[in-house]
Amino acid sequence: MNPIYGLAIGFTVFAGAMSVGRISGGAFNPADALGASVMGPFSWSNIWIYLLADFAGGAAAALAFPYLNPDLDGGDRTSTWPCTPATPLARRLRG
Repeated sequence: MNPIYGLAIGFTVFAGAMSVGRISGGAFNPADALGASVMGPFSWSNIWIYLLADFAGGAAAALAFPYLNPDLDGGDRTSTWPCTPATPLARRLRG
């Protein structure tokens, strides 16, 4: 593994926080939103917004993945790819 990967991930998170931090408060996953609500910076009455947005984004990504990666249909179990889409669902979505 390249030792610069950690810096790349860190700079990506930093860029996201700087660009939309004032809008989202820097809550880029449900754990951030829950932790900020527990600690006090976020209001409990608004946590549903953060959770809904995070889970809707995850669902959209899960639906888009088979279309963007049609060659990863799950048929090759010896692949080094860490996860493959659910084969029956991917085939049903692609028609």
